[in-house]
Amino acid sequence: MVIDNFLNESYAENLLKEFQDTSEWSHYCHYNEEKKALIDQKKYSKSTLEVFESLKSTTFIDFLQHITKINNLLTGELEEDGANLTEV
Repeated sequence: MVIDNFLNESYAENLLKEFQDTSEWSHYCHYNEEKKALIDQKKYSKSTLEVFESLKSTTFIDFLQHITKINNLLTGELEEDGANLTEV
C-alpha cells in the first residue's frame, strides 16, 4: 500500500536530518542484517518527537485499523520496545 504525501515535507526533511550523524547510535550486526539505531528519544529533535506522537495517536491508530481491517493494534509499549530511529 502506498500513501502519497504520508508525511508533511518539512517533517520528512527533518527526519532525514536525524540520519546525517549516526556516530552516537547503537550498532547491531547479525548474520543476516547490519543496522544502526538511535534508541534514546531524549536525543531526538522536537520534529521527530512530534512525528512519533502523531504515529501513536488514537486518530492514526484508528486510521490504520480502518485501512488494514486489523483491530486492537498494540501501541502501549512503543516507547520501550522498538519505536526508534533505525538505519538498515
